Amino acid sequence: MRQGNEVTINIVRIAETVPVAVPDVVTNRSRVTLPVQQVGVLHADGSITPPLPAAPSSYTFTVGQRPSAVPGGREDSGLWLFRPPDTLLMSTDALRRYYRSQTIYWWSGVDRPVLVPDRRYLADVVPVERRATEVLGWLTGGPPDWLTGTVRPLPDGTKVVGNVPQTEDRLEVPLSAPAGSLDDPAELDRLAVQLAWSLPDFHGDIELKIRNQTPTTGDADDFRQQVKPADRAGDPPQRYVVNGGTVRPMTGAEPAPELVNNQQNRNVVAAGATRNQGTFAVALVTTNGSTSRRRLQVGVGLVPVTMSRTSTEAFASMGRPVWLKGTDPAAPVGLVVADGKLRRFDPTAVLTKVAGVPDMTAVGVSFDGRRIAYTAADGGLYVAALSTDGGTLTVGPPRRLAISLRKATAVDWMSEDSLVVAGQGADGQTAVYAVAVDGTEENPLTPPGGKVTQVVGYPNNQVMAEANGAASMGFGQFRRVEPYEVPGAAAGSSLTAPFFLY
Repeated sequence: MRQGNEVTINIVRIAETVPVAVPDVVTNRSRVTLPVQQVGVLHADGSITPPLPAAPSSYTFTVGQRPSAVPGGREDSGLWLFRPPDTLLMSTDALRRYYRSQTIYWWSGVDRPVLVPDRRYLADVVPVERRATEVLGWLTGGPPDWLTGTVRPLPDGTKVVGNVPQTEDRLEVPLSAPAGSLDDPAELDRLAVQLAWSLPDFHGDIELKIRNQTPTTGDADDFRQQVKPADRAGDPPQRYVVNGGTVRPMTGAEPAPELVNNQQNRNVVAAGATRNQGTFAVALVTTNGSTSRRRLQVGVGLVPVTMSRTSTEAFASMGRPVWLKGTDPAAPVGLVVADGKLRRFDPTAVLTKVAGVPDMTAVGVSFDGRRIAYTAADGGLYVAALSTDGGTLTVGPPRRLAISLRKATAVDWMSEDSLVVAGQGADGQTAVYAVAVDGTEENPLTPPGGKVTQVVGYPNNQVMAEANGAASMGFGQFRRVEPYEVPGAAAGSSLTAPFFLY
C-alpha cells in the first residue's frame, strides 16, 4: 500500500479458523476468503504503526491454475493467485522469517535521561555493511509517534552525509547538523552511546565526524559501558510473596532482604518495591482488618523500610503498586490501579488520578521507567509512553496491541520490548502469552491452574503469577510456589501476590 510516496505493508496475523473456499466449476478456480487479524503497518523506516481504522478483517481472492499459453494445451502446473488484494500483505510469520528485529535507542527527556528502546525491522537481504547506514537514517528520521514527547530526537536538521563506511573494526559516521546543535562534547558522547547500543553487533571504533569539528572517536564497547539499557543491570532476581498478610522474601541465588519494618508488616494484600543503590522504596496495599477497603502505605529508606505514610482515601479495589525506575531516588514516583482508575503516588502516599487514560484493570511499568503497558476495562492491551520531566507525570497517546486474547486482564514487562499478558483466550479459558511490544509476536505460555489475577516480570523472561489465590513462577511452564521456598512460612500456608525487587 502507498501512503503518500511511501510504500507500506500491512502486517496481519492469519486467523486459526479455516479459510472459506468456494469452487467455480466453470473456471476451475476457487474464491478464497482468508480471515486475518490486523496487527500493524510496516513502514520504510522499519517502524510498525497501528492498523488503519478501515483495514478489513478478511481478504478475498481467487486461486486456480493458469491456462496454457498454447491453444488446446494443458494448464500450467501449480496454483496462481488471481485478483489479489489491492494492498501489500505480510503475515507475522513471514515478518519473522524475512526481517530481523532491530532495537534502536533514544535518550529520554532532560530530567535524569535514560535509554529508551524502539523496536524496528530490517530486511534480512540488507547486507551487513549497509546496516549502519539504515540505522543512522532511522535515528536522524526521528522517534515514532507514540514515543514523541518522551524521548529526544536528534537536533533538527541532523543528516547523514552519504553512506556510513563500516569495516570490521571501524565505523565512520559523517553527519551534518545546524551550527551549535552538536558542539557540546558531552552531547556527542551521548550520541555515540546511543549509536553503539543501536548497533549491538559492532565492536570496533566509532568515529563521529560533524562538519569541521575534531572527530569524536572511541571503542563501541567502551561507549556501551558508560550507560546501559535498564533491563541489562545484570542483578539476579529477588522474589517476594505475601504470606499471612506479611511481605516475605523467597529463597534464591541472591539473598533477598526483609523489606518492611516488622512492626508494620501486617494486613498486606499486595506490594511493590524498587531500589536505587542503597535506598529502597516500598508500597503496600493494606486493609485494616475490620473492612475490605484498601489503602496504600509508602516508605522510603534503608531496609527494613519504615512505612511512614498511609493514604487518607480508601478504595474497594487496588492492584499491585509499581514504581518508576529512573526517577529521583529521594522523590520516587509510583503507579497503582485503584477502583479501576490509574493513580500516581509518591512518598506522601497521596493518590492522584492520571489524566488521559481509560479505566483499567492492571498496569506494568517498563524497566526504563518511560513506558507503561496496561489492560483496559474494555479487555484490550495497550502501551503508552511516560514523561516525568519537571516533576509532572504525563501519559502519551495509547497504542492498542493486536493479540489473540479475547479479554486481557493482567500485564507486566519481562524485557525491554516484550510483555507477559494474561486473560481470557478465544475458547473462554485462561491463557497467558509472551507478546512483543508492537504485537507482532505472541507465544503462548502454559498458564498456572485457575484464573490468573496477576502477572509480574523481570529481565530475561523471568515471570511469576497469581492464579486462584496462589503464587506461581516459571516461563514456558508455571509451577506453584511452595512454603519451603519462603523462610518462616508454615507448611500449607497461602502464598499470594508475588513481585520482584528491581
